[in-house]
Amino acid sequence: MTKFILFLIAFISSNLLLAKECVRYSFDGLTSAKLYENVDAVDTPFGKGVFVNEYNSKLIWRESPIIAGSWGVSAWVAPRMYAGNTGAIANSIDSERGWILGIRKDGTIEFSYTINGSPTKQLITSKKIPLLKWSHIGASFDGEFVRIFINGKESAKKKARGTFDFSNAPVEIGRTQIPLSVKTSAGIAKHASLKSYFRFDGIIADLRISDLNFFQSILENVKKSENINKDSGLKFPKLPCANLPCAKFGAYHSTLKFEPTWDNLWRVAEHSDVVVRFPDKPIKYIFWRGMGYVPVWASENDIWLTDQSLENFRNGECSEVMSDKQCRYSHIRVVENGEARVLIHWRYAMTNVLNQIRDEDETGWGEWVDEYFAIYPDGVGVRKQILHSSNYEKRKQWGYQFQETILINQPGTRPTDNLEKYAMTFSDMQGNTASYSWLDGSPNFDKPDVMPIQIVNIKSKYKPFSIFEPTRTTRSFLLHGLWTKQTPYHCRNHYPVTQFKNDGQRYVPDVDRPTHTSLAETVGAKQKYEKIGKNSYAVRQMFGMTDSKIDTLLPLAKSWNFPAKASTNNDAFTQPKYDVYQRAYLISKNKKDVSVFEMNFDASKDSPIYNLAVIVENWDIENPTVSINGKQLIRGKDFFFSRFDELSNSKFVLFVNCKTDSKVNLKIEK
Repeated sequence: MTKFILFLIAFISSNLLLAKECVRYSFDGLTSAKLYENVDAVDTPFGKGVFVNEYNSKLIWRESPIIAGSWGVSAWVAPRMYAGNTGAIANSIDSERGWILGIRKDGTIEFSYTINGSPTKQLITSKKIPLLKWSHIGASFDGEFVRIFINGKESAKKKARGTFDFSNAPVEIGRTQIPLSVKTSAGIAKHASLKSYFRFDGIIADLRISDLNFFQSILENVKKSENINKDSGLKFPKLPCANLPCAKFGAYHSTLKFEPTWDNLWRVAEHSDVVVRFPDKPIKYIFWRGMGYVPVWASENDIWLTDQSLENFRNGECSEVMSDKQCRYSHIRVVENGEARVLIHWRYAMTNVLNQIRDEDETGWGEWVDEYFAIYPDGVGVRKQILHSSNYEKRKQWGYQFQETILINQPGTRPTDNLEKYAMTFSDMQGNTASYSWLDGSPNFDKPDVMPIQIVNIKSKYKPFSIFEPTRTTRSFLLHGLWTKQTPYHCRNHYPVTQFKNDGQRYVPDVDRPTHTSLAETVGAKQKYEKIGKNSYAVRQMFGMTDSKIDTLLPLAKSWNFPAKASTNNDAFTQPKYDVYQRAYLISKNKKDVSVFEMNFDASKDSPIYNLAVIVENWDIENPTVSINGKQLIRGKDFFFSRFDELSNSKFVLFVNCKTDSKVNLKIEK
């Protein structure tokens, strides 16, 4: 971030402010600033301005003007984002006295002040100023009233008779000098109101502190200005990957960019993120720091859907990856990256926003999760979630959640911009379907509650789907509608990307930053799981994106939930076992010098084949010949093959394009 020097045009300090301008802060020359970090000088219609960001900008003046009697403070501003509380334009305040002029979380203007030794009071406008455009704001005190002006016109007024209490603190631009709570509309969560310093995010120009006569002349000139509501040139940042084209199937390492002020916060090198791409589908699966590595299914027009991490919300505290703002515990690695399969391992702790791991015991171990994503060339993946917990069986009735269907809204968009009228469609394993709309409130899923196939109807060609175990039950997200006024959907912005420590319940007043909208979930005793160790529990999910209707997913769901029986007559190999967590038949060679292997699949309408994945251990094969029912297949078109050497053995993964409800003979030759 470019550092620059501030030039003080005029600075007259006296015990009595004369009838002339006292201070004008101009950001284009030599400095009397005490501290300036992570700020940029930018050209504006009003001379040099300063771009400050909500994350880490600091701009503190050495001295505060000594003002007596009537006075005013004013500036041209162009906000890019609204703060979580009051983002200070300028302030000089300590714990007992002083003033703040700033923009609140909903775009209204606040002037906080102290008079006659009283506690801090606020004057707040009902009018808000727009994002990305120029507005002029000002506040004044005349010994009788405090007033706020927007674009030269009075917007709020309150009686304030007496003597203004000025702080000895220096003037700070763009950040509050005292910590404030994150403003929430419903303080449900334990850490919903932690205190922090709040910053204005955007451009500040022509900042002045002046006597009342000069202040009035500023307002008269502003009324005539052609710059009111003029485009400032600022834009909403976009979540990454929008312009990535189709490519060879595989996992690609990168360090994805969001916007410079956010990117510069991260202490990371290259290869921090992973994107899975396909040659024939304009979709992407994204594992990005800004999401805490929670996987994203991204459509061809860059609408995002995710499924969050495992969560423990016992005792009003959210322990989950959403709370791990800096990815202190959340890490991603690519285990396999071949033409037949990508295997990604995601490991994380269930932590709160204070980076405390849930249920740590005297050994220092608490609740951790391993997740594996086996993704195949047809764009379908399987997710295996493994919870490591000493308390799950005691508390599984409530307080735990493995799955939550979540839409991610790009900055500049609301849920209604991204979702069709009927936002979700469900199907049971017999093909009965139901669609639900949120436009009149959170729907009651009143059809048969066992509907394990779902599609989220985003406004795109390719729509994300999930398939669960056959007895899966789903409910509409319970906290719908608590915070939003401009959309019928529940919508919060404490995740993704956001760095302030807050675990939920933020009302979303505008579209200035990425938001998330929870749609559906399963929790508590209804969650189906498999115990796989003393304190380890596994849950499965299939995912993908489709450009077809939900009924076309039924064969895929049946092939996974009711896999065709498979066998082999070759005693050199073990009998095939189907692993739902990998969507694959597992086999191991137990004799040497074998050159041919055959498998027979007893497929039917109830147990069809929807593409085959076969994993064979300990068979040394490099370039196989593969045939189905006697027909030789073409590598790279009909089948894909990857070989992986591991520490104690080797294996190959074979993926075959084959959709049928009839018997199949698969033959593999060296």
